[in-house]
Amino acid sequence: METCGISPYAAIEGVEKFGISFDRKEGNDYYYTFYGESGRGFLRVREASPGVTIMYNEYCLSWCKSGFDAQDDLLVLDFCRKGRMNYVSKLGTGRYDAGDMCINSRSDHSGTYYFPFGHYVGVTVSFDLCFLRNNREALSAYPVDIQELHQKLLSHNERSIVRGDKFAEHLFSGFYDVPAGIRDDYYYHLVCELLLYLESLEPLKHAYLKPFIDRDNINKIVAIRDYLVKDVERHHTINDLAKRFDIPSTTLKTCFRAVYGDPVFSYMRTYRANKAAALLIRCPSLSIADIAVRVGYANPSKFSEAFKSIMGCLPSAYRKKHHVETGSLPD
Repeated sequence: METCGISPYAAIEGVEKFGISFDRKEGNDYYYTFYGESGRGFLRVREASPGVTIMYNEYCLSWCKSGFDAQDDLLVLDFCRKGRMNYVSKLGTGRYDAGDMCINSRSDHSGTYYFPFGHYVGVTVSFDLCFLRNNREALSAYPVDIQELHQKLLSHNERSIVRGDKFAEHLFSGFYDVPAGIRDDYYYHLVCELLLYLESLEPLKHAYLKPFIDRDNINKIVAIRDYLVKDVERHHTINDLAKRFDIPSTTLKTCFRAVYGDPVFSYMRTYRANKAAALLIRCPSLSIADIAVRVGYANPSKFSEAFKSIMGCLPSAYRKKHHVETGSLPD
């Protein structure tokens, strides 16, 4: 499972030890809630065909830990539809963004996972290679040799990344909004298309960033981020943060970018814009000038300029166009 650290290819038993609670079963779909250290996640799991499982993920949290490393032979495809995921495992650090696909075996899954935007939506397709090897009929139903595909894509790496491939994005978009009456046949054809696409890929580079970040610095970076977002009205210099958290300024900048994907000030600029966007929708009585102050801008003009650079329009236009939307897993 993507961040929770449990087997992704079966209707799960004994999941409580991973912080996961079974909610209900509807038809062939199993619904779970993941309770993490900083929030919750919502999961829908179903078997697409024997040995192949699809899992829809929506996480509303900033970070969580996993203690799971797969003992079985898996080929797992994690596609990020919205948000960003950063990870720190025993082999290194890395990240993937909206539109990226992470190919992995779950053998290096234990570690810490960060969600810089506090919200992540994705879909995971998992192949149980052990089951498929022992069930030739199930294996022969697919247009490519999945075992050879696994060796090709992950021969030297625990994780590989395909970044921003429009065709991959098109394929994974097909897993959403599938009418209930045709799901079984439709999912099988989608998986076949996905396998043919994977077969066309060249061997991929590893998905770890260097240098490796030690745990002490990771903890400091998380504390710095929490300190910054707790009071967005205030601005802090790198030197101030380095002194407060006892970390060299160069290390702070390098590690922050590795964990959260952006430099400190770029990250906070985006965070302020997203916080302002939420206030524009949820607090119609607040003026744009009031919101500017609440997210750290004394000058409304500078706020509007910064907001537009991130959100694509002025705050006034954003307020007119958007209404409150609550994210949910696809039916």
